Amino acid sequence: MINAFYHKVVPDPRFMYSSLYLVYIGITVYSYDSGVSRSLIDKIRYTLYVNLGIQFFVYCNGFGRVYYELWENGATRYMGTFTDPNQLGFYVFIILVFAYLTKHEKIDNYLFPISTVAGIFLALQSKSLSALLGLFVLYVLALLRFVSAKLKLSKVALCVGLVLVTSGVGYYFWPSADFRLENVEYTTVNRIRYKLFKVIYADGIKDILRERAAEKILNYPEYFIYGAGEGNYERYYPEPVNEIHSSFVNLFFSYGIIPFAILMAWFKKRLKGLNVVSWICFISILVETTFLVNYRQALFWVAWITLFYLNEEQTDVESISNH
Repeated sequence: MINAFYHKVVPDPRFMYSSLYLVYIGITVYSYDSGVSRSLIDKIRYTLYVNLGIQFFVYCNGFGRVYYELWENGATRYMGTFTDPNQLGFYVFIILVFAYLTKHEKIDNYLFPISTVAGIFLALQSKSLSALLGLFVLYVLALLRFVSAKLKLSKVALCVGLVLVTSGVGYYFWPSADFRLENVEYTTVNRIRYKLFKVIYADGIKDILRERAAEKILNYPEYFIYGAGEGNYERYYPEPVNEIHSSFVNLFFSYGIIPFAILMAWFKKRLKGLNVVSWICFISILVETTFLVNYRQALFWVAWITLFYLNEEQTDVESISNH
């Protein structure tokens, strides 16, 4: 309705495209949520393992596409069979999250580590920092869980370990005050340092908002109330192009407080009593989607609904056991 209203006021096909995406996602969510089962989840996991292997095969044989950054000569990002490097990064990320969340068979002890190596390698080639950040969170938390289970560490010790790991990684990537991207090779490490440089030495949070096309949340906060729709980006000044590059923030801004509150209520209802693995996946997805718009992709919702289903299945089992 919101997109239809804005399309009536200022005709823009992007409003209708966005509505069609929502219809597609609605059908996907309803269909998968209605028929999800353990056997279906296992089939999806194995299919994703195979697809990740195909992407790795494509890379090794030189069949994949390369994205050339327009602002820097020789700066490239690998995108495989996708049309955008961030799409490849998200695809790899969500596969590994889904696999970690659902793995439970003996063969997963072999397939998951192999997929981890191949997936992280492809994510590094894509230079998708949001995907790499999500993977970093996923594997650091998974490592802490593993160490905690083996050594019976306290929560305080785990927090100290998390701080130390994060501090060490931060120190490695911390850019010098005279860092210039044009003076170094365009690698994933230097791309991370470039992003940090802009935050630390340039405009800070404003730079992050500008890069994520999110300055509009400061300039047009009224849209959080009644929604801006998804289209006619030319109306925004000083950033007339693109949606906000943050999944839930963009949904909130585009559709207003009532639809967003309904979505959050649905999430809250289905996220009660998460176990440790579910929490790790929940946090990882939340971190990754903070910096990209992923909600138009079916796997984004498949991952969430799988998390919901496994959580509810576990809750039902515990309830039966208690009785």
